Amino acid sequence: MIAYEIMLSNFGPLPGTVFPDTEAVNVSAPAAGDGTEWIAAWANDHMGARQALMDYMGYTPNAVGEGVGASQFLDAIKAQNPAGTVVAWHGATDMSNFGRWIQLEGQAVLISDYPDLVAACYIGDGNNADALFKGYFKTSDAGGTTRNTGGPYFVLPDSRGYALRGYDPSGSVDPEGASREFPDYQFHAVQEHYHRVVDSTTGDFPGLQTHLLETGLVAKFFYGLEVSYDGVETESTIRGASSNPDETRMANLVCKFAIKY
Repeated sequence: MIAYEIMLSNFGPLPGTVFPDTEAVNVSAPAAGDGTEWIAAWANDHMGARQALMDYMGYTPNAVGEGVGASQFLDAIKAQNPAGTVVAWHGATDMSNFGRWIQLEGQAVLISDYPDLVAACYIGDGNNADALFKGYFKTSDAGGTTRNTGGPYFVLPDSRGYALRGYDPSGSVDPEGASREFPDYQFHAVQEHYHRVVDSTTGDFPGLQTHLLETGLVAKFFYGLEVSYDGVETESTIRGASSNPDETRMANLVCKFAIKY
């Protein structure tokens, strides 16, 4: 930004007065250059900054005047963080205190207050009644219990306690990726796997012993032979100890998820 009190040199009959307490000097003749530099300085400073932002965001001026109802400059600002952008927030306060962010906590909001968010994230009338969706649907009531495509409320997903997973429509990593929609909830799971067991005394693998978790389950010898456990050889039975009886989880870092509107 321009320091106008330094930049503007052609003042009026108040020499030494600091801007803006000055008088403008009219130019003596076209292109004379002896008038106060108000218009050029203001236009270059303010319009230049707006043009630089638009250039940075890839916008070309459309030759249409700016207005309250339609502003290309505002469109460029919105494009920096478009409605529907989700971020992780580590602040102690609610992120809604910082303007146009709202935390994802399963609440219903008025559609009229969040038109850009609804336009970006609404799951569509065809999916609005689908029970699989955990958010981004319309309802008749603020409690989010009665789904209605013409309702005045928009329900946000509840992100508390959950981790995000990248969308994988090809199913190459997420086996359910091809059938998932935003913001689907996916249940926790533990993939089929084997446990390696080492003798605590010798440090060796116990040879040709059957190691099982529960009576009746099919188990394997270490060399690949399947057997069915009858509960007799209790000395060979191994039960996995749980570090937490309530969930299987990844190591994680707590945060709050907020969405741009």
